[in-house]
Amino acid sequence: MISQRAEDVPGKRGIVVAVRSGLSVKEIGKQEPHFCIAEIEGLCGKLVAGSVYIPCNEQTATMETLGKAIGKLAERKSQILLGGDWNMKRATLLREVRKWHLDARIVESRGSPETRHGNSRRREDWSTLDYFVVVGPLLCSGTSTDRRHFSSDHWPIWSRTRPTREGEGAKKTLSRMALRKRGNEIANMPSWEKSHQTVEGLLKNTRSIADRMCLWNKTRNSKRLPLSRGTIRALGQLRKLKRKAVLGRELSREEIQTAEELKKVVKKRCKEEIRARFRNWQRKIAADVEAGDLSAAWRLAKPSQKRRAGLGAIVDEEGVLQTAEEDIDRTWAAYWAGLYKDKDGHSRNRALWEEVKLKVTPIAREELDAEIVEWELIEGLGKLENWKAAGPDGIPPEFYKTAAPGTHLFNAVLKLFREIWATGQIPREWEIAEVVPIPKKGDVKNPENYRGISLIPVGLKILNGIIARRLGRAMEKHGILRKEQAGFRKGEECAAQAAALVETVGRRRKEKAETHLCFIDFKKAFDRVPHEALLKKAIAGLGLDRDGVFGRYLESLYRAPTARIRGGKTEWDCEVGVRQGCPLSPILFILFINDILDDTGCLGVTIPGKKEKIGGLLFADDVVLLGESAQGIRDLLEKVVTWTERWRMEINPAKCGVISPDGTPVTCLEVQGERIPDVEFYSYLGIKIGKSDQRAVRRNADRIKGNSVLHENSRTLTNPCIPLLHKTLLLRGVVLPSMLYGKEVGGNTHADLKECTRVLNRALVMVVGRGVSLAAARRVLGIPTLRALVGKSQCRALREFPKKKTVIGSLLETSPKGKETWWNCTQRGVKRLLKGTDWRLVTPRDASDLIWKSEETLDRSKGLERLRTLVLHPEECSIVRLSGTHPEWGLGWGMVLRLMCGHLWTGPRLAKAKLKESILTEECPGCKGAAEDEIHWVFHCPAWEDGRLIADKEAGLATGERANWAPSYPIDIVCGAMSLEERTKRYKWLAVFFTATASKRRAILGGFDLPGRTLGRPFRDRVSA
Repeated sequence: MISQRAEDVPGKRGIVVAVRSGLSVKEIGKQEPHFCIAEIEGLCGKLVAGSVYIPCNEQTATMETLGKAIGKLAERKSQILLGGDWNMKRATLLREVRKWHLDARIVESRGSPETRHGNSRRREDWSTLDYFVVVGPLLCSGTSTDRRHFSSDHWPIWSRTRPTREGEGAKKTLSRMALRKRGNEIANMPSWEKSHQTVEGLLKNTRSIADRMCLWNKTRNSKRLPLSRGTIRALGQLRKLKRKAVLGRELSREEIQTAEELKKVVKKRCKEEIRARFRNWQRKIAADVEAGDLSAAWRLAKPSQKRRAGLGAIVDEEGVLQTAEEDIDRTWAAYWAGLYKDKDGHSRNRALWEEVKLKVTPIAREELDAEIVEWELIEGLGKLENWKAAGPDGIPPEFYKTAAPGTHLFNAVLKLFREIWATGQIPREWEIAEVVPIPKKGDVKNPENYRGISLIPVGLKILNGIIARRLGRAMEKHGILRKEQAGFRKGEECAAQAAALVETVGRRRKEKAETHLCFIDFKKAFDRVPHEALLKKAIAGLGLDRDGVFGRYLESLYRAPTARIRGGKTEWDCEVGVRQGCPLSPILFILFINDILDDTGCLGVTIPGKKEKIGGLLFADDVVLLGESAQGIRDLLEKVVTWTERWRMEINPAKCGVISPDGTPVTCLEVQGERIPDVEFYSYLGIKIGKSDQRAVRRNADRIKGNSVLHENSRTLTNPCIPLLHKTLLLRGVVLPSMLYGKEVGGNTHADLKECTRVLNRALVMVVGRGVSLAAARRVLGIPTLRALVGKSQCRALREFPKKKTVIGSLLETSPKGKETWWNCTQRGVKRLLKGTDWRLVTPRDASDLIWKSEETLDRSKGLERLRTLVLHPEECSIVRLSGTHPEWGLGWGMVLRLMCGHLWTGPRLAKAKLKESILTEECPGCKGAAEDEIHWVFHCPAWEDGRLIADKEAGLATGERANWAPSYPIDIVCGAMSLEERTKRYKWLAVFFTATASKRRAILGGFDLPGRTLGRPFRDRVSA
């Protein structure tokens, strides 16, 4: 027991830290009159505990003294528990504790928090003055008050506490929303200029600022509802009335009425404020998508899906199912260590690789070794995307994006990067990566059915991105990369490389020349690259040495890379393979594989109109060999096999494929004793390449891919409460890109795009509902037809592919002959879509608009005809944008969209479609008067007058203003000449009206479905508008 004597004043008591027998305790720190601190060691490890008494007349001085003492202890002891009588309210204590600039928090109370009774039985006299304060990652249950003891004017409080072991407990993460909200304040903190120019100093200062500014996400145990102060106050009043009733005191009639009103108000406010927080998160994502980050749309698609990688049960090497977290961690570490193990010991054998002859293309040392300048850092920060995962240090990209040029943080990061680059030494904090296992097909308990995604620190990603772009520019300048390689090069793309293959085969087919194709697949290509071989090609192959800045840095980067499973603590060495997740890895890999087609030119194919032969095409590790005969393709394969044996790479014969023009398989085409299969078609870069026309195969692939995309996003697209803006962004950022991939190489006829069009129509039906003219819905949402989008991408390909530095660019230097070439087929298709307009005279966007308009002229749906008669509103006042500004009226915006497309489900329409009783053709379902039409529903039916009054109030309409509207159709109120504010007000009125009356109308009519409709078939609204 450790204690401090009490003052010689009546009523004062001492301070004590007492432990049970069997545990050792010793006092640490300087003796103080108002607190004592002791270190306890026993069953659960070591724990620092302190007993505190803060006198009322010395609160500030005592808290400052305590903070200094705890600050010194926190440098050596990471887990501290303080408890006692603090003599202040919770908010005041929290404010004082934050001044310590430590990872400190107040333990939440379970049940009633009052701890001081003052010898009074009246609850109104009780107060909360006793708390537990935790510094560090202690595991604590909530605080409970024991009201069975009255030996003092305070009740005792207790909490179960256990120190955490290394790697245990919830890892604190920075709040992305807080970083974006207070980015300017963070970047201009003076402490950045004072911090040490090391990664450790950067991380320490970041945590200190996060503690000071409360930038951490709340842990799962401490999370509370994001409520405003007014709502919390109302909750407190409601709880007081409930406690009074629980204690057996009778409530007056006024108190009962107040409690009922408070209950309704609190329930409504809680729901609204939680939704407001979620909508604010959606707005941030929408802003990112509009700024060009289409990948952020996936956050809208799956906002609640979170992977808990590495936490599930897994089977070890002996087939035993491991369920404990430590065993799971060890099993994963053993599995990944086996994949990254240097099996033959050659990966880091420098002497072995020094003997290998290498072709050298020198680069000036100054091009790579120059000091990092400001514009390079600005470019690197601009490449970062929001919502990407943080690395092992827990710092997300949003933190670095706050570093605007000229701020203290920007200068600190620039100095740090320059220091690391000049010394060529990777800090220990940046050598480790975290692997996230992502399940593939098969049993989720089998580690082999996972693929790993490595996460490296974002700071290292920025620095390596700067070096990667510098290296890429130098390699392009000196022509080091061969023209057959298109992977990971600036301005190159998969579709262009696939077009080069189709163009080559088409030109030779015109001359009736055979072309044999052999597609090569490597086993774990990026994960099996020997380190010293990679360094030799990246340093000596460029005429550099390891004493230079670039050589030292690259050697340090691959000296001792380690990794661990995310959430685990067992590390393993990465003895082979490029560093996954690193921006340098792709360009280093294409440099490593750059010489695989050396000395194959004489064995390749001759292209009509070109003098040189082409032996193959490369896109990173995707290799396709081209031979004029079976023997030619066999000789090419032998060259590739020789290269793999020299550089310790492996080919996977089962995933390779050979396409022969005459249909007869190429005999004796084997690798490592396994025969390469002869196939009808092969998926090259995600595009089907075959012996003949593969349109049927491609259409089937489009159908499968489209169904998968719709299945993943159907819940979001069909949710009526999600704004139209977010659904439109989801269509543009997720659904359409998956449908348009590779269409530069395919056809653009109705037959070619049949399955993709069906998928897009199904997605539109999910957004706008059934019965609406899809042509009108596309126009309102701003989503062109699929043929217009394909025409745009093909027009862009015709403009851009001849400018490429790879094979496709050299092929298109001369005009090809033959109908089967990619160039001529695409030209004919685009000309057909443009109705004879020369594609050279229009931009791709203009081409899309022309095709879209020409297709709309063939559409005779009444919804589209109705939309054409409207005076179109400006873009800034579209309902799509307004739905993002006011997402609380999501259901109403959907009804306004249907109204603009000329199809509301009025009573006669429901009866005619046989969805409701035939009486609705003659009787209004609301007022039971004459038959219902849109004007009666929206403006005249007395059953919906409450909704109109609510809409008047929300939209800010003056009394009698609505009486001046005299539309022939409801949507006419937003047409014609009027100011932007007036048009916006009327749109809001319609949205609020439909939202306010939706539940009542549903109660009267009930739900209904459209029987006999095929969801994927684009049908037209045949009911009169």
